[in-house]
Amino acid sequence: MYSALELCNRLRIEAGRVSESGLPLEVFPQKVQEIIFNLAAYENFNIEYSASIVLSAAAAAIGNACQIQIKGNWRTSPSVYMMLVGRPGLGKTPPLSFLYRPIHEQDDRMFEQYLQECDEYERALASSVKDKETDESTLLKKPRLVTTVISDFTPEALMNVHQHNLRGVAVEVDEILAMFNSVRRYNSKNNLIEDLLSTYSGRPLKSVRKSEARPILIRQPCINVIGSVQTNLLPEVFRNEYKANGLLDRFLFVYPKDQRISKWQRSDRSTPRPDTMGQWRTILNRILSLPCPTDEKGNTVCSLVLTMEESAEACFYDWYNGIIDTVNAVRSDVEVIAARRNWTAMPPAWHWSFRL
Repeated sequence: MYSALELCNRLRIEAGRVSESGLPLEVFPQKVQEIIFNLAAYENFNIEYSASIVLSAAAAAIGNACQIQIKGNWRTSPSVYMMLVGRPGLGKTPPLSFLYRPIHEQDDRMFEQYLQECDEYERALASSVKDKETDESTLLKKPRLVTTVISDFTPEALMNVHQHNLRGVAVEVDEILAMFNSVRRYNSKNNLIEDLLSTYSGRPLKSVRKSEARPILIRQPCINVIGSVQTNLLPEVFRNEYKANGLLDRFLFVYPKDQRISKWQRSDRSTPRPDTMGQWRTILNRILSLPCPTDEKGNTVCSLVLTMEESAEACFYDWYNGIIDTVNAVRSDVEVIAARRNWTAMPPAWHWSFRL
């Protein structure tokens, strides 16, 4: 027997011909499906964009709080690199701003807390100087800003932000080309692309520079990246250097099959609208409240490790072994690189379910 919400969602999937797009919307929890449908109905958001951004926002909210046990000692944090591709005016930015808003709201709260701590620090520091206290036991600890979402940044700033937020960082940019074009903005030794490659592979990030008071070491990085790009600008994204180093292979490209811009529909003002933001805020805040413990020194994250159920593991292994068969059948390394272009589609991991 279906619940009323599940039955309603199934009918909306059929009526909206969602299955024709290939989007596995049914894998989302029923309440999340309802939110995606309501965003389409009341905000005129594209369903494929909204569903994909939900995945990105949830991954950013989880961060290093949880890891997935893949195989043996291979564990990975939810790190998703995503590009929203579409013609101008298709509506890529509005759902991104909407669905990331609860994370921005948490960042705003943390910023207000940081300002309060700065005021207390400055008052205590002034009092200490006035009283001429020099005892090392009374030395004050300078406040640190903890934030999750960043947009305009340098690699050094990214490392500093992540150092103070070991849970993880989300890079949210309206036009992702701007991020790529900034790689050589400051100097020829900008390591942003290298850092993104290392982070996606789960390798530690380390920065040792003369300009920094102390070296930075992030043993378990978790960075999510999301941004939009216009269809006609894709050739600038697919540069040879990014194709050669494998950066683009790590991105999930979201390109709706229907590129037509939906017309606005006037709604009956007497009919109450659902509190979609309130519903989504409740869900994402529950994820954000998941604990992200560290070791005694506070330098290393101790993530909760989730394992796949047997059916999910079988599904994932079948998908991954299919890739291995494809690679083993190729004789030339050049052909292997070309074949990898087909692997950026979302694997059956959409169907994963986990147990503690």
